[in-house]
Amino acid sequence: MADDHLRRGGWRLMWEVATHEPRWIVVGVACALGWTLAKIAIPLFALRAIDEGIDPYDRGALLVWCSAIIGATLVTGVFTFYRRRCAFASSVRAEAELRRRLFDHLQRLHFGYHDSAQIGELMARVSIDAKQVQMLLVFIPIAGANFVMVAGVAVVLFVVNAKLAVVALASLPVLLVLATRFSSMLHPVAMGLQERLAGVSHVVEESLSGVRVVKGFGAEEMQNQRLVEAADGVYERGMALARLRATFNPLLEVLPTLSLVAVLYVGGREVIGGRLSVAELIAFNTY
Repeated sequence: MADDHLRRGGWRLMWEVATHEPRWIVVGVACALGWTLAKIAIPLFALRAIDEGIDPYDRGALLVWCSAIIGATLVTGVFTFYRRRCAFASSVRAEAELRRRLFDHLQRLHFGYHDSAQIGELMARVSIDAKQVQMLLVFIPIAGANFVMVAGVAVVLFVVNAKLAVVALASLPVLLVLATRFSSMLHPVAMGLQERLAGVSHVVEESLSGVRVVKGFGAEEMQNQRLVEAADGVYERGMALARLRATFNPLLEVLPTLSLVAVLYVGGREVIGGRLSVAELIAFNTY
């Protein structure tokens, strides 16, 4: 019951934050877009610095483009600060308000509910689920900026060299399939771990609140066995989560590296053949 209330309250509170504090959302989105544009511009400035400042050597052009790179980097740093500040400001407020509302709701429930409810599970759900709502609010502007970044980089790559762009982005569909598969398998395992943690909290809460009864009936060994079984369940789910990450994380890491190797090989041949400049190849590697 409390879990359902938490989820409903979470979505409703997210909507209220977006409508009643629009300045945080607007500023966060604007900073995310500014961060994206500055990040995309840096390799282009490096390309111009090499083409116009290094080969042929032109000290004035080199200083101009190096200054542009420094300026874009400073802009990236400023926008990164404000983007994250806006995201965390709204998300932390939402989490605090959600916890307050849930506590008020639990205070208004009948005593019969608290007699039958598992306090340890409620504590675990309140802590973990509220944090998930907070992280989702943080994730929205950051994920939006990353999506725009991928789209912008793809456009720039195709403008510079379509053939090399295809090579560079060839692993992207495979990455998307693997990431989607990883996410679908990760969710039930993570939820199972959350349930096991709630079970441990419940056993500890029962043992502490009823310590006189446990000692009076000599049930220390029984409670200890219950705690061991609950902890073993946490270990089992935690190891399942670790095995899942150990399977997918290396794949998600190696595919971009293989793309880099392919770009170096194909791009190197293009440079040797005179169809691509060294500066463009460096820009490709940076992207």
